[in-house]
Amino acid sequence: MKKLLLILSCVWFSLAINAQRVELSVNESWKFLRSDHTDAARVGFDDSAWKNVNLPHTWNDNDVMDDDPGYYRGIGWYRKNLFLAKSYENKQVYLYFEGVNQETSVYVNGRLAGSHWGGYTAFSIDISSFVQFGAENLVAIKVDNKYNASIPPLSADFSFYGGIYRDVNLIITEKTHFDLSDHGSMGVFIKTPTVTENRANVLINAAVTNNSGKIEKLVWINTVRDANRNLIATSSKNITIKAGETLKLEADKMECKNPNLWSPENPYLYSVTTQLLTSDKKTVLDEVVNPLGFRWFSFDANTGFSLNGKHLKLIGANRHQDYYAMGNALPDEMHVRDMQLLKDMGANFVRLAHYPHNPVVYQACDRLGLIVWAEIPIVNDITPTKTFADVCKNMQTELIRQQFNHPSILMWGYMNEVFGGLYWGDNKNMSDEQRRTRMIKTVQLAKELDSLSRVQDPSRVTVMAIDKNLKYDEFGMSSIPQVLGFNLYCGWYYDEFPDFGKYIDMHHKMLPDKPFIISEYGAGSYQPLHSYQPIRYDHSMEWQEMFIESYYRQIMERPFISGASQWNFVDFVADMRGDYTPHYNNKGILTSTRQKKSIYWFYQASLTKEPVVKFALNGWTNRIGLAASLNDNFSTEHIKVYTNADKIDLFDNGKLLGTKVPVNSTAVFDVPMNDGTHQLVAKGNKTGWKYECADEADITMKVLGKKLDKDFSRLAVNLGSTCWFTDPESNYMWIPDKPYEKGGYGWLTADTCTAGRSTLSNHVPGSGKDPIFQTMRTNISGFKFDVPDGNYELEILFVYPFENTAFDIFANNRLVFNFDESKQIQMAVTKKIAIKAEGGKGVEISLKPIKGKAFLNGVNLTKIPE
Repeated sequence: MKKLLLILSCVWFSLAINAQRVELSVNESWKFLRSDHTDAARVGFDDSAWKNVNLPHTWNDNDVMDDDPGYYRGIGWYRKNLFLAKSYENKQVYLYFEGVNQETSVYVNGRLAGSHWGGYTAFSIDISSFVQFGAENLVAIKVDNKYNASIPPLSADFSFYGGIYRDVNLIITEKTHFDLSDHGSMGVFIKTPTVTENRANVLINAAVTNNSGKIEKLVWINTVRDANRNLIATSSKNITIKAGETLKLEADKMECKNPNLWSPENPYLYSVTTQLLTSDKKTVLDEVVNPLGFRWFSFDANTGFSLNGKHLKLIGANRHQDYYAMGNALPDEMHVRDMQLLKDMGANFVRLAHYPHNPVVYQACDRLGLIVWAEIPIVNDITPTKTFADVCKNMQTELIRQQFNHPSILMWGYMNEVFGGLYWGDNKNMSDEQRRTRMIKTVQLAKELDSLSRVQDPSRVTVMAIDKNLKYDEFGMSSIPQVLGFNLYCGWYYDEFPDFGKYIDMHHKMLPDKPFIISEYGAGSYQPLHSYQPIRYDHSMEWQEMFIESYYRQIMERPFISGASQWNFVDFVADMRGDYTPHYNNKGILTSTRQKKSIYWFYQASLTKEPVVKFALNGWTNRIGLAASLNDNFSTEHIKVYTNADKIDLFDNGKLLGTKVPVNSTAVFDVPMNDGTHQLVAKGNKTGWKYECADEADITMKVLGKKLDKDFSRLAVNLGSTCWFTDPESNYMWIPDKPYEKGGYGWLTADTCTAGRSTLSNHVPGSGKDPIFQTMRTNISGFKFDVPDGNYELEILFVYPFENTAFDIFANNRLVFNFDESKQIQMAVTKKIAIKAEGGKGVEISLKPIKGKAFLNGVNLTKIPE
């Protein structure tokens, strides 16, 4: 449908006379208050003190990221005055909402005009009988995003932003028009029952509503044109519609010979113009324009996915819709940009998780050639009631009816990890019988939603995503959808990388006739964290790269896997998360501000034919390296290049260091670096390339010798960690710990480090240094720096995750602090001490347990200038 977007700066507007449908944006100049007022819908209510806002808008753009538990989930009110010209008194007037979260009541001139449940699908409200023409009309909208047990999602690893966070449009039609009351659709549905390389058929269904008060004799015309507006086919039908009737129509089949087939490589779009004319064909009463793409596809349990008769591995990512400091209230352009970034990466597939997305996203996928998995937000759990089931069915119907005409959509999804939520939160204390009963109810709802989806649209496939839990097989859930998706995190939350292949192979044997797709896989990453010895759940950039490189190889080796969508394309807000980036799920290929992490270039090198040569540095250009031996003045640095070149030459300050043949789109060099700046250049070429491709990077290196000599200035050590951490506030680097060696530094005796997934993976409010406070050494006796004599500032950092713990801390035999868990007010403790090294003894920290085990998170020693 063509949109005429008319942005006006005043709070009222009038409409020019037009016989056809007119759509106008009403995004500007609203009054808003995040509170409940029982009479806020009343005409004459004083809203002068309310905040002025434009749409899209959310009231949770900031509080989802603060350290106060939770975020506002309640009522917000929006008010606006609209002026409609007297000349439109005989028109039909609708307010069309693209997305409001999640309970919405629309009042016009003090009267309730309509309501909607669900936060992610569009809906229209007919306000024709509520407005006054030639006068101002008050529109007051009550929005509520509180928890409602009857509305999914009930819980999820993302935030449920409240507000009118997508566009709102005013649609003006003639009294007789295409039906706007069918689940938020535009009333026209395009099917392609037959598609081959030689010919394709087009079948169009529509519904027409007659509110004129009389019988209407009309002409219904459908026209297919190619991308250059050349006429391909047309159909025409005379219709008679009674007053007050909504008439369902089906056009004669139209044929297109030798169609230009739609695919990710060639996303060719035709258009279908559907018109309603008076019987003399002189006046167009209504018109809707839709995209048309000809394609056919199949999923096979052994050979995977095929499009237009050719095998195609679907590779892409999941996508959440929020952005840093904006919540989910994004302008259309930012949604489209995400899809362009995904396409530029080389993807041909996107799973729009875990809910229906902005309409412009589906439009962009049509144009760009991104195959879509669309779904509704039944996540983690259900409420076993009829009301909940009815809401879910309505959501699925809305999704399918609204997005029916997009050729990019091939899959309708309806559940994600619905057994997963039965083992945590309020459900963790369920009895086995209660859990079994819930699973049975969930399976029944899945069957109903699957059947509904197949009836609504038999031309596409149904799909759901399950987590690593054999209960889905035991209770028959795995057999319900036509394609089964797996959310697998072997090597992140559990297991090791190879266990992914073992698990999916096992399931292929268990379900030999079921097509599979990998709906989620991913690992968290934080750009200030790097490691040469990454471990599971350390959030280093290197572990994410290793994880994805391994999964990609295993996925491509298995032809029965139809495709895979990495989790997630962007870092997104998840309020309750307490990882190294608090309130964020940081598994993104892009950051929340859409900065590319290096793994983006891995996908681009693996998936595209365009020349790619990119250093995988993730901003790690200022380094502290460790000398390999006592007499070395250099550090060996691992430099990775992502590329699709045949070979890579690496240069350091103009000198050729070596040549590597990439494996799995990756070339890794061990580069000896001494103090100073190293200008690195990677050059690659490939047969068929028109030019050599290169990337450049400057790395500033500081080599830390085995002995701390007279040039010592500062050393910060992150205990229990294998990562280098660059503090975003100070830009200073904390290095991994190690055992003490004479002349150097390190811990004296201690238990195994607690880095990785552990009970410490929780945000430490107010610390600003979560990567330091979330790892530690336990049962530690001390830490020593063999620094030259002089004056120093010693900073000691620790957090108290253990009960019944108390110990004394001594610095050079002087008691400097007594830690007693029972007396602590703040979770994170930082103690700074002035200390003098003398007699060649350096600085030594000793920890003496009083009860429990002593522990230490970080130490930072700084030389005080003379």
